[in-house]
Amino acid sequence: MFRLLVIIFTFFATISAADERTDIQNTISNQLEAFASDDFTEAFTHASPGIKDIFGSVENFSRMVKKGYPMVWRYNNFQFLKLEETPQGYSQIVRIIDNKDELFLLKYFMKNISGNWKISGVTIIENSDFSA
Repeated sequence: MFRLLVIIFTFFATISAADERTDIQNTISNQLEAFASDDFTEAFTHASPGIKDIFGSVENFSRMVKKGYPMVWRYNNFQFLKLEETPQGYSQIVRIIDNKDELFLLKYFMKNISGNWKISGVTIIENSDFSA
């Protein structure tokens, strides 16, 4: 009986982790697609409350993205790499090729806010610092 319970628990834990991965990646994809369409209002909805508090408005957020993260605003393609669970939530590594065909690796920090995954920060990873 105990063995059956372990198998059932493992099965549901695996399903739950797959759902979290999908939800996290959908959040990031939706924000990237909003940036590509210059829909910064929609992109801002994927930011955590902390990020919204820091920037205060869609306009400030838009300026920060255009100046600090142009590769997410104007990209050719992106690919999800490593997803890690951390004490603060999850971090998702994203490989982005910008419109100048330059490669960037970004780490997205994700928080679950009331059942919805939100982006709580993004850092650019130096290629030499990354191992998949």
